Amino acid sequence: MIKNRVIMIGLDGGTFEVINPLIEEGELPTFRFLKENGVHAVLLSTIPSITGPAWLALATGKNPGQTGIIDFYNLKKKGDFKLYPITSEDFKTNGAIWDYVSNVGGKVCVYNYPMLYPPYEVNGIMISGLGAPENLKQIVYPPELVTELKSFVKNYRIIVPYNRRKYTHKKDLFLKDLNRLLKQNIKIIKFLLEKEKWDLFIGVISATDFLQHYMWDVWESYKCGKQEKFVEEFIKIGKKIDELIKFIVETNKDTNFFIVSDHGFGELKYLFSINKWLKDKGYLIIKKNTTKHFVQANILNKLKLYLEILPSSLFNLLRKTFGKKGYHLIKLHEIVDFQKSKAFALDHAAYGHIYINHVGRNPKAPIRTKDELLKLREQIVNELKAFVENSNMLNEIEIFYPENIYTGDKISFLPDIFFNIDKMACEISPTNFDYTLKKYENPNKTGTHRREGIFIAYGPIIKSGINLKEINLIDIVPTILYMMGIPVPHDVDGKILRKIFTEKVSVKVKTIFVDIEAKSTKNKDVDEERIKKQLKDLGYL
Repeated sequence: MIKNRVIMIGLDGGTFEVINPLIEEGELPTFRFLKENGVHAVLLSTIPSITGPAWLALATGKNPGQTGIIDFYNLKKKGDFKLYPITSEDFKTNGAIWDYVSNVGGKVCVYNYPMLYPPYEVNGIMISGLGAPENLKQIVYPPELVTELKSFVKNYRIIVPYNRRKYTHKKDLFLKDLNRLLKQNIKIIKFLLEKEKWDLFIGVISATDFLQHYMWDVWESYKCGKQEKFVEEFIKIGKKIDELIKFIVETNKDTNFFIVSDHGFGELKYLFSINKWLKDKGYLIIKKNTTKHFVQANILNKLKLYLEILPSSLFNLLRKTFGKKGYHLIKLHEIVDFQKSKAFALDHAAYGHIYINHVGRNPKAPIRTKDELLKLREQIVNELKAFVENSNMLNEIEIFYPENIYTGDKISFLPDIFFNIDKMACEISPTNFDYTLKKYENPNKTGTHRREGIFIAYGPIIKSGINLKEINLIDIVPTILYMMGIPVPHDVDGKILRKIFTEKVSVKVKTIFVDIEAKSTKNKDVDEERIKKQLKDLGYL
């Protein structure tokens, strides 16, 4: 029997850097109420702080060393540098919270969860989010729910592809489409919550992420006291979410309520080309006869500055000339010699990482021993630090080694070096080779991720007025299972946040650690090109 019901709303990219100032200005009364009458904390994301792996870690309570997931696309086979996308299979095999609740007979509803595609059978409802096709017939379980949704939702959308040319310098159009998406999300969340009394409801709103990527410059101007034309529209998005949360809390008074985010947000200022830097240092080796790829990339990098004013006919001609999938920069597998290179970055999202080419991941690698690996890693790190220190643009670099921050049998699939420059204000590109460092100049993307997300809890068994300072997103799963009275699997990495509960609950609910084997069934084929296109439209690839 489920002891306590939980509703969790995920705000992709939610950050106290925006929420707290708006609370102080009286714009978010519900957020103020929940913080003052519940528990709140900074919710630390994964390293790297990327949407895909962060939402997976939050759903499973497991660190990337166990799952092998540190990006939207990940290594999964030794000796093979092909990257595979996150799918619902990764949630199933690693054990997601809704599966644990479903397996003991709890009613679950999961809406718009990123990378949870294709949907699969649960004791309730599952609707896929980011990474899925925008077609209700393909993303809804059970399938008979599609007819109900279509009765009040027209032209279903999952994303606003803000990185597309049509939104360049067109904030009005972006806001129109974003508000349409948010209205759809709110309508469906209310519908699903009213449909049944769920033991566990999880709904994710991605509009917050799209807004901050595209319009962080508006927020920065507002913080500096400048009168920004679109700041009221920026704030209105937050107010609409505040009103939704008020509705949920007031109509579910017997339920415990969580607000979480996968990462935080901040300004995007610079772009560092890691593979260009590794190439110049002699660590990355380019294949012979690849000149045409660099010529195309160089031309396109220059043309990108003018694409927004080109006639559509010329723009489409360029797309056809430089690739069937549209204009692109460099495809790493076409130019990098993965047998001779000592170190390289792969085509992950824009975060700092370096793989050392050692025999542990590639039998033909030039680095043959662990001592060689450690010596080379230290050498590269020292040179990276020197590069940042000697730069007149950058301020600091943070270095992370996977074995120091993660545990598990999948660490061998992770990069040998993670790094952040200027707290992630400098994005890292693996595919640009015509410059090493420059100011970020994409008008469609002015904000980027930070590690510090949000956690707010409120409800009948939640303490009042508690600030836990910092917690980790892998703590969410064991905490919810504990409060629901469901056994906590042994292999969950997070800890139970006992401090958030009233004393009587801590006595009544027993902690039972058990081994639970996650069910797994083979997914149907996933359209990788469609996933890549969606991620490119959001500026991740």
